[in-house]
Parts: sequence; structure tokens; C-alpha cells
Amino acid sequence: MNPILKDCLIKYLNLLSVIFENAKKTSEFEFIFTLLRVRGMEGPGWDPYETTEEVFELVSKVIDKAKNYKTQRHLALWLYGHIVEASEFYEILASLLKICNGGRFTTNNFPDKKIPVSPSEKIDKIYALAEKVNLQENVTPLKDVFERELRNAIFHSDYCLFNGDLRLTKQKKTLKNDQFIEIVDKGFAYFTAMSTLIRFYISSYKEPKVIKVHPSLSSDPNETAITIIREGYGLVGIKDHHRLKSGDEYVSYRLGKFYKGESELLDKNPTLAKLPINKQEKANRILKYFPLTIRRYLINYLKNRIRYE
Repeated sequence: MNPILKDCLIKYLNLLSVIFENAKKTSEFEFIFTLLRVRGMEGPGWDPYETTEEVFELVSKVIDKAKNYKTQRHLALWLYGHIVEASEFYEILASLLKICNGGRFTTNNFPDKKIPVSPSEKIDKIYALAEKVNLQENVTPLKDVFERELRNAIFHSDYCLFNGDLRLTKQKKTLKNDQFIEIVDKGFAYFTAMSTLIRFYISSYKEPKVIKVHPSLSSDPNETAITIIREGYGLVGIKDHHRLKSGDEYVSYRLGKFYKGESELLDKNPTLAKLPINKQEKANRILKYFPLTIRRYLINYLKNRIRYE
């Protein structure tokens, strides 16, 4: 990592971690919902955040290996554009700030009207939420990273690379190489800080933990839930512990992201809260180090030997 990226990463981690920690202390139940990011019944392959993480990892490797500086710059700019447009981090920060203020996890903090909500509008809303809990300084990475003119130039193909400089043609503006690389590095630092914090908190749940539910979910102040853990990974879900009362009825619930085999285990044993290490996950960690052609062969081989869903 270059000095700018390294310094920004440390700065952003320190600022953003305060929001995560405050939300967890205010309502760990809602904090867990935000980490899980479950929005109804969905099968595999419907989580864009997972794709964004994959894109960041894959494109970063290509940038590092590219020998031509223009190839590096084009890819870095496109990856920066992907980062500032990615919806999930805005959603997560908005929900965390709502939780800090006594609210709850929200599945859609920025509903579209006639046109999709722009990043600048999302950032303004996040600042307003942060001000309510005196955490506006902790969301400064958003304005530090987002450059509207650069974002527009990237996505409308209104830029040129010339003699190491970046020319924004619509704005008749030139950014020196060091200037726009600094902006891009800040974007990379922001993405890395957010994804690191999410992974850190997910992996911090090493054993099932009993926690209080949000007051709006139960009239019983002693009502609790229990986290569902996957060995070697961390938090994957949450479910009722003593069962929720709703009038004269008992309401049972389970929320999380599970493999098919894990769902079957939980169905068979309602008291189960710690899942064994997943063979598919273990295989994926190893497979990513192989070239794509070999990986395809190995996946087909493994399909016949493990439950690969």
C-alpha cells in the first residue's frame, strides 16, 4: 500500500468503527440484523454486495499485475466509480446511525422515486442522521471520497488520459496524476475499511450468544434471541430463544444466510445454534488460488463429492 492509501485506511477505520461500536452498544439485536442484511426470502446469487467484494478483489489483482500505466489508470477509475455507486455501504451506515438513535434496521433507507437516489443525496441523508447522534465527524470519509465531477466523467466516458494527466472534458478540467490517484486511493481505503469492519464483527461471534430483542418486538423486557454461528466463519443468523409472545400465540422466527444443508439441520433441531464448518466454504478458500481453467475442473470434480450449493 502507498502512504496515502495506508494513512486513509487507518483514519477511516478509526472513524467508522465508532459508528459500528455505538450501534452495537445501543441495540445488538438490530446491529446483527444490519450485519446480516437479509431482505426477505432470496436464493443464492442475489446479494450485490458479495459481487462488489468479488469485483474489488479481482480487479485490484489485475491492476497490480498490469504493466501498462493506462491500463492501470482506466481500471482504477472504473473500480472507484463502482465503489462510490455501490448501494450497500450507504444502506449499512444509514441503518447503523438509525440504531444509534434508538431506531431499527431498515431494508431500504433510500427508496427510489422516479429516478434512483444519487450518491450525493444518500451522503446528505447520512450526514443528517449522523448529526442527530453527534457522529457527523465519523461520516466524513464519505465526503472525503466522493467527487461528483470525477464520478460523472467516469460513467459518461467524458474523460481522457493524456501525458499522465486526467482530463475531464465536460468540465474543461485537468487533474494531475497525483491528484486523481489520491482520490481513487481514498475510495479504495473507504471500501477496505467498511468491508474489514463488516468481516471483523461477523467473525467476532465465535459462539452462540443470547441477546435482548429490540423493545418494539416484544412487550416482555426479558425476551431474548440467540445468534446462529458457523464454525470457522462467525455470525450467519439469529432466531428466537424463548419464543416471542404475541397475544395468546407463540411466534417462532429464524433469520440468516444459510446453505441448504444448514437450513435442513436447523429445521431438524430447533435448539441448534452452532453449525459445523461448511465444506463448500472451505473448498472456495482453496479454489480461489487456482487459475480459472483449473478451478472449473475442480468445481465439477467436487460437485460429485461434497454438497456444493
